[in-house]
Amino acid sequence: MKRAFVLLFALSFHSALQSQESKSSSSFLTWSDLEPLPDDTGFAAPFAGISNGALLVAGGANFPDGRPWDGHPKVWHDRIFVMTKKPEGDAKGEWITAKAKLPKPSGYGVSISTSYGVIAIGGCDKDVCHSEVFVMKWNAASNTVEVSSSLTLEDGSTIALPSLPQATAFASGAQLGGDIYIVGGQHNMKGDTTSKPQVFRLKLSNLPKSSELKWETLPWPANASSRVLPIAVAQHDGRQDCLFMFSGRKIDAEGKATLLKDAWKLIPSQISKKAAEAWHQIPDSPTCIMAGTGLPIGSSGIHIIGGADGRYWSQDLKDEHPGFPNEIHYTYHTVTEKWLKAPPLPLNLVTTTAVKWDEDIIIPGGESRPAVRSNRILIAKLNSTQGSFGWVNYLTIAIYLAVLVGVGIYTSSAGESTKEFFLGGQRIPWWAAGLSIFGTQLSAITFMAIPALVFRTDWVYFWANMMICIAAVITIYIYLPFYRKLNVTTAYEYLEKRFSTAVRCMASASFVLFQIGRMGIVLYLPALALSTVTNLNIYVSILMMGVLATFYTVMGGIEAVIWTDVLQVIVLAGGALLILFGIASDLDGGWSEIFSAGQEANKFHQFNWTWDFTTTAVWVVVVGKILEQLMPYSADQAVVQRYLTTPDQKSAARSLWMGGFLVIPASLLFFGLGTALWVYYRAHPENLNPAGNTESILPWFVATELPQGIAGIVIAGLFAASMSSLDSALNSCSTAITTDFYKRFKPGLPDKHYLGLAKQLTIILGVLGTGFALYMAYVQSKSIFDVYLQILGLFGGGLAGLFALGIFTRRGTATGALAGFIVSAIVLYIVKTSTDTHFFLFAGIGMMTCILIGILVSSFSGAQDKDLTGLTLYDTQSKENE
Repeated sequence: MKRAFVLLFALSFHSALQSQESKSSSSFLTWSDLEPLPDDTGFAAPFAGISNGALLVAGGANFPDGRPWDGHPKVWHDRIFVMTKKPEGDAKGEWITAKAKLPKPSGYGVSISTSYGVIAIGGCDKDVCHSEVFVMKWNAASNTVEVSSSLTLEDGSTIALPSLPQATAFASGAQLGGDIYIVGGQHNMKGDTTSKPQVFRLKLSNLPKSSELKWETLPWPANASSRVLPIAVAQHDGRQDCLFMFSGRKIDAEGKATLLKDAWKLIPSQISKKAAEAWHQIPDSPTCIMAGTGLPIGSSGIHIIGGADGRYWSQDLKDEHPGFPNEIHYTYHTVTEKWLKAPPLPLNLVTTTAVKWDEDIIIPGGESRPAVRSNRILIAKLNSTQGSFGWVNYLTIAIYLAVLVGVGIYTSSAGESTKEFFLGGQRIPWWAAGLSIFGTQLSAITFMAIPALVFRTDWVYFWANMMICIAAVITIYIYLPFYRKLNVTTAYEYLEKRFSTAVRCMASASFVLFQIGRMGIVLYLPALALSTVTNLNIYVSILMMGVLATFYTVMGGIEAVIWTDVLQVIVLAGGALLILFGIASDLDGGWSEIFSAGQEANKFHQFNWTWDFTTTAVWVVVVGKILEQLMPYSADQAVVQRYLTTPDQKSAARSLWMGGFLVIPASLLFFGLGTALWVYYRAHPENLNPAGNTESILPWFVATELPQGIAGIVIAGLFAASMSSLDSALNSCSTAITTDFYKRFKPGLPDKHYLGLAKQLTIILGVLGTGFALYMAYVQSKSIFDVYLQILGLFGGGLAGLFALGIFTRRGTATGALAGFIVSAIVLYIVKTSTDTHFFLFAGIGMMTCILIGILVSSFSGAQDKDLTGLTLYDTQSKENE
């Protein structure tokens, strides 16, 4: 029976894959024309870019009087054309000819759009190559173009643009990390020959600190030929921002041309360490694409638009030349290192510069065939690349969400007192509490971000997850006994008993404020997933999940939270397993292909053996993550509250053992899923989303590859994970506010009064968390997983330090605790903003700072006047020995 089910699923999965048409669909770009340039001949190799919302096209060269083989000369130009605003709808736009002109006629240079204007670099005329660098800036107020050899900074001061170290034309360039890179080119016009290859960098990122700009000369790839007309594009490779160089043409001293297909990647962070090894060869382009243009697309795509493949290079066709092939159109995926064929272009224009105008791509003229220029301005709009998400999937999601709401209604009768609402009457089975603790960690963050992280990198973060096991053991033997013996509702009640009311309130307030922010993150992630794979608006998704989670949390309290967690864990883990087995069944080599391809590409790499504290060194992962994972287990009410819902300390310990060590198989599953996705898309690059975001690789796979129904279950589980994290935060925050603030300062009121307040607070907090999620959707994020961990490490270290100061020392006083917490926040801010310390260490730094400052201040603030019996590790052990 089991084998039959597995076979049925594999066949269904494979059938779904076969029935899907190529995901790099021919319709992901829609091409049309803007108003042509006001010159009937058109230009090749103009400078072009965007300045203050206007499109500038300047200079270039053409044959205005006839073909060169008929004796007519090439003419270089200095005019500047401006389309002052982007056309809307079907409008074509209007051009004006600026009064300003280039410093001299020029073309075949590099132009880079920056916040300072369009920076034009090098170029040539009929006699010489140019080294000059200048900037063109559109001034909308005066309706003029300003051309200058200096940049104007925000404070109004200027800084001169230095000339290139060597005159250069027919090069390519890109902006990376604020800096401008120039690669390839030739340095004189004495025949079409390339000189000694060089790479130049202008560090604009030093502005405004630097008082002078200088070009640096960087190493050329050791085994790469010199070249003209390459394509240079800056893009992220999954690990860091890189400069990519493709194709080009080499001409030797005898004038013999070699058409190049090789491709290279420059990692700037490696230049200072081993300059010669900063370049890495990557897969060749499918054909020669010299003189084409390219730009980044999505989070890991490089879109190559046009180029010459040299098929007519040796033929003297003159006017019989059919034009450069329209099929030279590709996307290179930097993570899988695969080339995707794009649909034919409406017109292949070479020696031009692709310009990003908002979200659209502009091709401002160029050369359609030898000696023939074009004045056409092509515009490409990105189309929606959503997968097919049919009614079966929508129905599955609706049913699943209805079940979650039903759980809230079913458990509503149990939440008729604060003890029931906050602690579930302390009758929750240990295994359910354990699954709930584990489910808190297995959020939408885990389900989406870990596979995406592993898809683009490796397994280094795996051991960060393993530190949860150590944190769970420490909690069981040290922290848990304090919370259970003191019979507290919130963890922060301990801090009042150990220190003071002020410390308790400060810690509880810190937790609540952090949870409101976290609620936004865990709502934003699945909403992003849904908007990626369906046409449902991201804001609608956030509102839907926020409202439903708030509803059943108000109805059922912590009991509803725990039982929905149990359901969520089963669905999410089951969905991940289905995806993993489905991928293995579709790959020709099955499981062995996943392991062999991953091993060959070093995707299973886990350890960075270095003392460098700025990266994921082994010691950074181990030390940093042990201390960081202690935060939720010892100081996070959302986790602590779960192991307080069990009948006794023994069952609470069991729940922690279960919750902690379930992380091992779960991490193997989700990290393995990330690697499997990478192997799958290496084998099927045509199914990648050319303009997609790497963070959405899993929901893209679910919506476009999984069979109907199964995809719905997985996406529904993703929603449930988000709602589970939200409901946990809602219930724990309402518990903390009611218990640590309202009931603390207004004791003696009827229990129903406190219960009513807790439910009202749940609604208010649901509104706040949902609002923050809407804000997150507005600002977006490049790496959501890293952002989440940075927030956790930055704001939680001092909170965990308070508990450690109280439990592990007798010397700590209330004054010392308050000082330690405040100073830890200041130190963390300085560390984050002024150093390159890896964020894994933030929690440990905050925690240790709080402890050390707490001890130091306590030493000068007077003797401890509290009875510490049963409140410190030392006093508890002493009491037990009596």
